[in-house]
Amino acid sequence: MRHRKISVRKYSDLLRLEQDRGGNIPMDTLRAAFGFAMPDDVLEQFCCDHASKDDFQQQYGHLDLRRLSWELREISAGELVQSTVFEGFKSWVSTVSARLQDFDNEGWSCIDLRPAVVEHWKAHRTWIRPPILLDGHLVGRGPGLHLVEGHTRLGVLAGAVKSGLVSADSIHRAWIGEC
Repeated sequence: MRHRKISVRKYSDLLRLEQDRGGNIPMDTLRAAFGFAMPDDVLEQFCCDHASKDDFQQQYGHLDLRRLSWELREISAGELVQSTVFEGFKSWVSTVSARLQDFDNEGWSCIDLRPAVVEHWKAHRTWIRPPILLDGHLVGRGPGLHLVEGHTRLGVLAGAVKSGLVSADSIHRAWIGEC
């Protein structure tokens, strides 16, 4: 398939790219449009899966993607659970976190319906796929991290820390975007 060349600079420019029936921007389309490097995991979670969503455009449309650098870091659970979250997703993170109140009765199965997710948390006490976060200054949230994608993952971690299943000092991998 041939892709028309569209220069991508800002996150809002992604709206000009072709989308599939589900509203996602195909990875091949993104790769063809980007004249700069972005890790595939970030490209998929941040751009492919969510760039066509209004709430993501409201939050991140202004970001100059070419200025962002991405690094896969190891960060403490304590720092991660202090991340800011877009207002529209706070209740979801809280709902997921509250699932762990049922841990004594249900074990790790209280966190998710997907067996692979449950088994990974049970074995490793962390998520399968690193979430996406930004330096909070980039989105007007001040110092610290701001969660972009991985609300369920962060909710599970917050609930696990609160219930003592995971230490606040435990280390978890996350993609961090900064300028």
